[in-house]
Amino acid sequence: MRNVIASALAAGVLLVIAVKLLIPSYESVAKTRVTNVLTGMREGTGTGAKVETAMAMWAEGKLRITDRDRLSAASDGFDKWRRAKDLYRPTGEFTVDSVEMVKDAPEETAIVSFTLEGKPYKVKVPKSSFIRWIE
Repeated sequence: MRNVIASALAAGVLLVIAVKLLIPSYESVAKTRVTNVLTGMREGTGTGAKVETAMAMWAEGKLRITDRDRLSAASDGFDKWRRAKDLYRPTGEFTVDSVEMVKDAPEETAIVSFTLEGKPYKVKVPKSSFIRWIE
C-alpha cells in the first residue's frame, strides 16, 4: 500500500512539474505580448501583417482578430494608444526591461517596463484586455 501511495505522490509531483514547464508564467506571456506589440510598431501604421499582429496583441493578446467589429474597435483603440505617446509612426529600437505581477488584481495582470528609442515607458498588461499606459 505504501508503494502505491508513494507512486501516486511521485506521479502528482511530476505532473505539477510538467505543467509548470509546459505552461509559461504570466510574466513571460506579458513580456512576449509587449515584445510583439513593439516589434509590430517598428513597421509604423497601415494594414501590414506585423502592424495587424501588434494591434491584435495589444487588444486581446492574440495573433489575429477575425471578428469585424472587434477588429475595428481594436484598430481604433491601438491608434489612440500610440498617439497618446506620439508613437503613431514607425518606431525604433526597444528593450523590455522588467515585468512584475500586480498583486490582488481581478485577473492576471503585469506591469511591463520598456525602453523605446531611449525613453522609458510602463504599461499595464491584463490577461484578457487591452494594454494601458501607466502615466
